[in-house]
Amino acid sequence: MPTRQVDVSVVVPTLDEELSLPRLLASLRTQTVLPRELIIVDGGSSDRTCELVRAHAAEHRDYDVRLIEVADSRPGKSRNIGTRAATSDIVACSDAGVILEPSWLEALTRSIRDGTHRVAVGTFVPEGTSLFERLAGLLLIRPPERVKVLYAGGVSIAFEKAALEAVGGYPEDVYPCEDAVFLRDLVSAGIDVGRASDAKSLWRPRPNVTALWRQYRSYAWGDAQIGLGAKRHLLRAGFWLLCLVAIFGVFGTMARIGGSFALAAYLLRPTLTAWSTTRDVRTFLLGPLILATKDVAQMFGYVEGRIHRIRGGARDFTKR
Repeated sequence: MPTRQVDVSVVVPTLDEELSLPRLLASLRTQTVLPRELIIVDGGSSDRTCELVRAHAAEHRDYDVRLIEVADSRPGKSRNIGTRAATSDIVACSDAGVILEPSWLEALTRSIRDGTHRVAVGTFVPEGTSLFERLAGLLLIRPPERVKVLYAGGVSIAFEKAALEAVGGYPEDVYPCEDAVFLRDLVSAGIDVGRASDAKSLWRPRPNVTALWRQYRSYAWGDAQIGLGAKRHLLRAGFWLLCLVAIFGVFGTMARIGGSFALAAYLLRPTLTAWSTTRDVRTFLLGPLILATKDVAQMFGYVEGRIHRIRGGARDFTKR
């Protein structure tokens, strides 16, 4: 059990999280240090989320637990509200859908508490139970050291309240990718962002093709709204287009063989690597399916997002 408390407020946005929130709350209880307070900002849940928070507050009195209810609030707005309500000068943010490793809070805030950085981002590690979830984590989640800082702070970030105010907070009209905009604004403002590689949170990948499609379609749609990753999306689409034209076009047998080989190598090489971990023959069916679903969803979402942006629509995916 924790033996001391640090002067840090933890802020978590929620929306219909009754299934996942208990795991997060339980992991907060196992931290090597406790925060001064936990602030849950609920964006209008229709399930038992708020009831669970109230029960947690009544049961655990060794740190303050506050519930702030806001109708129709997305994560950026909820984090702003929670941060501005915090009584500590340092705020750590996470999401309800993760499990925090015991040293998460201590490691994430260490460099801020000792004055080395004003902002720190942790790492997230995929944690799947089914074969589909495990493969999605193996195939789609990069090692922490290869994740750019703009993409690293969605479920694990800590900052001085003054740093948030210096850039006007999280954008409240952007979802998803509001965390990437926030970090981009911090870097542009010259605020030093450190990496807390040993502050780990366990993140559960999507459990099926439909959920995976929606996730990566929304991510790419968000990229289009904030002007991020255009080259990466163009290269992906160009590769798929060239392969499909070669395979199904009128350029002859050699073109079909070349296109088929390139696409097969693209899908099977990471699948083979994943199989060395799973040792499950179903990997050779699910691996290419997961990779293709992610790519096509991103291509569709990015094009859809660009068209939506040109037309001047809202930057919130749920209100497109």
